[in-house]
Amino acid sequence: SFNSERETDTGYEPGKVDLFFATSLDLASSFDELSLLISPEERLRAGKMIVGDTRDIFIMSHAVLRICLSRYLEIDPLEIDFSITKNSKPFLNNLPLHFNISHTSGAFVIAVSPRTYVGVDIEQVRHMNEFHSVARSFFSKREQDFIFSKEEEVDERFLLLWTRKESLLKALGTGMIDRLDLVEVSGGENIIDRDIFSDLTDGVPSVNHYIYSMKQLNYIISLAVPGLAMTDFHHLKSTDLIS
Repeated sequence: SFNSERETDTGYEPGKVDLFFATSLDLASSFDELSLLISPEERLRAGKMIVGDTRDIFIMSHAVLRICLSRYLEIDPLEIDFSITKNSKPFLNNLPLHFNISHTSGAFVIAVSPRTYVGVDIEQVRHMNEFHSVARSFFSKREQDFIFSKEEEVDERFLLLWTRKESLLKALGTGMIDRLDLVEVSGGENIIDRDIFSDLTDGVPSVNHYIYSMKQLNYIISLAVPGLAMTDFHHLKSTDLIS
């Protein structure tokens, strides 16, 4: 919630949100076909990536994004034209379809909604020596207490909150903010001061936002939407994409 006294659920009904997830192993057999479905600009961006796995996931995820959107819009994947907001959030020109994409080492996730904007983030569960220093810099005292409440699964609790923060900021289209500790997401209900976004977006809607989180294989995924949503999760394989 953003300044709870101004909240209302009127006007935003996300309905169904589709989440498409895949790993690089899931799509390895169709990589050559997928690489033909990205634009020249996307190909140029991929060519600048040094690490092979990062490059492959970028190509796969952007090709799958085009395939998924093309099935909603009933057009060819390469006919889809993306634009970018001032905070680098991609969107479709004059088309009633909302999406967001996130990738990490070895996997990616795409959220698509025909009704309202969405934000999604994915992180591979892994140990980081910098957990404590990062938590002190970007998490509130309550969030730190949640992360370090016990020794087991500290990495999962850290990444759970990280993906929640990222998905919410991506949904709002603000990009990363300086005071990430003010975006509290550790409780079942959290109230956030909308003023921290005042210079970053055209205005935070007066609605409750919901964040849905899950663990799939060794990945934490969070989805943020302005309203209650039904989520359909799709774990994609090559056979789902390439006939």
